[in-house]
Amino acid sequence: MSGATGPEPGAAIRARRPAAGPAGRHLAQLPLPQALETAVGLVPAAAGLRLRILGPIAAWRDGRPLPLGPPRQRAVLGLLALRAGGAVHRAELIHALWGPAAPDAAVNSVQAYVGRLRQILDPGRPSRAVDGRLVSTGRSYRLQLAEDELDWLLFQALTGRATRIAADEPDKAADRYEQALALWQGTPLADLAEFHTGAAGAALHRAWAATVADYARVARGDRALSALWTLVECEPLDERAHALLMEALAGSGDPATALRVYAEIQDRLDTQLGVPPGAELARAYQRILRQEAPTPPTQTVRVGATPPVPRQLPIALPGFVGRDVALGVLDGLVKQLDGAAAPGGTVVISAIGGAAGIGKTTLAVHWAHLVADRFPDGQLYADLRGFDPMSPPLGPRDVIRSFLDALAVPADRIPAGPDAQTALYRSLLSRRQMLIVLDNARDSEQVRPLLPAGSGCLVVVTSRRELIGLAAAEGAHLVMLDMFDPADARQLLSNRLGPARVAAEQAAVTELIGLCAGLPLALSIAAGRLATRPAFPIAALLTQLRDLRQLDVLSSEKPVNDLRSLFACTYGQLSPAAARMFRLLGLHPGPDLSLPAAASLAGLPPADTRRALAELTGTHLVTELTPDRYGMHDLLRAYAAELGMRWDSPAERAVSLDRCTSHYLASMERVDRLRHPQYGPIRDAAPLPGVTPVEHTDPGEGLAWCQAERPALTALLIRAADSDPTGYPGSLLAEVWFYFHLWSHWHDMAAARRVAQTAAGPSTPPPAAPGTGLQEQARDEYRWVFERGMRRGPRLAHAYALFGMAQLLNRVGRPRTALTYAELAQDLCRDENDRGGTALALNLIARNQVFLGDPHRAAEAGHQAFQLCQELGDRAGEAFAADSLGLAATKRDDRAAAVAFGRTAADLFGRLGESDAEVEALVHLGQAYRAQGEEGAAAETWRRALSRLEDPLHPQVAIIRQLIEVTMLAGGPDNTGRG
Repeated sequence: MSGATGPEPGAAIRARRPAAGPAGRHLAQLPLPQALETAVGLVPAAAGLRLRILGPIAAWRDGRPLPLGPPRQRAVLGLLALRAGGAVHRAELIHALWGPAAPDAAVNSVQAYVGRLRQILDPGRPSRAVDGRLVSTGRSYRLQLAEDELDWLLFQALTGRATRIAADEPDKAADRYEQALALWQGTPLADLAEFHTGAAGAALHRAWAATVADYARVARGDRALSALWTLVECEPLDERAHALLMEALAGSGDPATALRVYAEIQDRLDTQLGVPPGAELARAYQRILRQEAPTPPTQTVRVGATPPVPRQLPIALPGFVGRDVALGVLDGLVKQLDGAAAPGGTVVISAIGGAAGIGKTTLAVHWAHLVADRFPDGQLYADLRGFDPMSPPLGPRDVIRSFLDALAVPADRIPAGPDAQTALYRSLLSRRQMLIVLDNARDSEQVRPLLPAGSGCLVVVTSRRELIGLAAAEGAHLVMLDMFDPADARQLLSNRLGPARVAAEQAAVTELIGLCAGLPLALSIAAGRLATRPAFPIAALLTQLRDLRQLDVLSSEKPVNDLRSLFACTYGQLSPAAARMFRLLGLHPGPDLSLPAAASLAGLPPADTRRALAELTGTHLVTELTPDRYGMHDLLRAYAAELGMRWDSPAERAVSLDRCTSHYLASMERVDRLRHPQYGPIRDAAPLPGVTPVEHTDPGEGLAWCQAERPALTALLIRAADSDPTGYPGSLLAEVWFYFHLWSHWHDMAAARRVAQTAAGPSTPPPAAPGTGLQEQARDEYRWVFERGMRRGPRLAHAYALFGMAQLLNRVGRPRTALTYAELAQDLCRDENDRGGTALALNLIARNQVFLGDPHRAAEAGHQAFQLCQELGDRAGEAFAADSLGLAATKRDDRAAAVAFGRTAADLFGRLGESDAEVEALVHLGQAYRAQGEEGAAAETWRRALSRLEDPLHPQVAIIRQLIEVTMLAGGPDNTGRG
């Protein structure tokens, strides 16, 4: 060098750049008349709603600013607006607002934010309205705005229109791009900077950058220079942006500055990445040196041989079944790449989640083959091995290196550092149309470095985890897969075994689907075993599944297809707290459980329990059926039980089960205290340490809890009968039995009696079932009723024993004696001011008066019971009274009243989950319809009753079927009774 002084390198270039700050702020400098600003919404219109997220979040109605509330509430609005028209899961919002350490009240806070935003956007609309601008769909929310109401939607529409006309009308396309870019009024989503949403703003920035590039390709002269200067300032390593700026400078008569731009980017590439300029940048440099005209914007220059197009998709499995909803969602994502609603410049991502063996890879590969032609630049595929039982997860660096090889990048062009390789990978894909399938991802962090920057790219990710972070930060669309429904499961078996074989053993196929829990992999393994044995009856495999451990039968030689191995890979990645919770869930006797029940099972505070369950739901080992209620399919329950037997001591398991039982008993005690606050507790014992009972404030709510927990209570009762066959009514679970007895859950008690009889063996006299007379067992049971009632007070002890006797006498066909007992119980309850007991006595009196042929006295007692139960909030008693009133109306030949009361009883019992009582009420309602001559309505009502009976051996099944047959014969060909 000569040593002469002069401007520092790059100073001349910076002197030409407009003063600009963060991306977006400079765009207001684009030439745009004020009239056009008003037309595209930069100035809020005089009427209607306007929402801005391409800058600080703001909203106006009729030109007046709207108060959008505190920062987190504004952030919720911004995230919903970013995905306008699409569903945003509540978990995504929670992750964005609080990150991984969300407080227990996060769900309530988000619901409150959404409720207030709904009132701001749609003032006066009912909070539970199913339409409007902000709607709830399950645990997701959707913001529904018109194109002229949200600047982001308008931006997408304008860029989409510009792209469609760019080839034929470049000047008009440039106008549309200018209108779109002028919508940017500062840093987009600036309000979200303090939250976990950095990638959301990055996605908007990519949309803006791609639009500036598209604008530069169609703009003539120096029209796009201002935008291009800011683009290269924001993207100092973007070779394509620099090439566009160089050509625009040369085209405007300033080749010297264009060459200085090249010198700067060349120096940065060498210093920061250790690579020379790529082919596109080098071609632009050579054209400027040779003073050649810029390449027309609609043409693509290719030098040398055409690079190979990668086609890396695995072979699709034959006989694909179902998944119509998921396929529809994925098809919709492809349309986003073409339509005006597509986020310009933003890569579209789908995350397919679900349990091990649910068919995520099968779906992703099948769909990828269907749409492969839509991506002319090829398809990339990588198995990230996030849950591989044999190999460690694949690191992003290894995947990117393999992708660069697939893209035919010469070895001397591949930089050594992982960050530089990632930058090169994204640069190569920035303007390509490619489909990338990332299979078996461990978590969001494994995926993020592999995301391209191309506006024409679509990424499909599969994972056993819920990739909430990917959805919240990168805007991924979550697709959750569930078990096959019976129709799809049957179709899978039919495809593998042949329709004739499946049709020949329909009952066995139905049971096989149930034993496989509808899990596609389990069904495939079962089908594979049967397919290799054509003469092997399906029923024979069922025998193995029943008699042996299901996971042993549904095993495979390959670990990747073995259920136990797949479950183990997911389980092995759990934290110790979540792993322990999973093992303990195998102890729970019911099909599902609440958060307090799970907390009691584990002996943990509810907050710690919720965190463990959230980890389990995130890996799809557990399903959150409704808020704070959880379940898992039978195969996972069997695996959890296996792990518990292996890793937890018998003492620890026994203590956990005792806590679970104590939870239900203590919770029932609190329900009882609400219904009868003036009396002492049924039980003397306090809840065990570590138990979280359920607290209620309303008696009706407490009774509804009892109905919801009946499956678990029944299972506990049966377990007690199995462990103490001769004295189970007097065991620790006497309160469960006591509750069932008073509310006439005869079917559940009969199940416990059958278990007790089997456990006791032939040497013990069998327990008496209802309807066989007052034998020794029944009298022993009422002795326990009396003893439990004694804890409420001496006189009420007699009353509750009389209730039990009246119910049993009613069941065995002795209504007169039953009436006497009920009237004695009524007197005792009235003397003790027990309104609940009085209502129960009146119900029993009404029912027995019906059976004794005195409908008028029955109606009098029934109306008193109905009114008293309404006052007490006793919905079950109200339903029982309505049923009795319907029977009395039928006896009085008041057919309209019989139907009306019958409907009320059936509806109330149905809402309470009282299936046995609902069936009985539906039988009575059918009889009321038949009395009116409506045989068709009667038959339909009885069919409804049949559908409520889960046990095909239930004694009501044969009776109802006979009623239907007789009615259909009487009704004639039209089945209405009117023909």
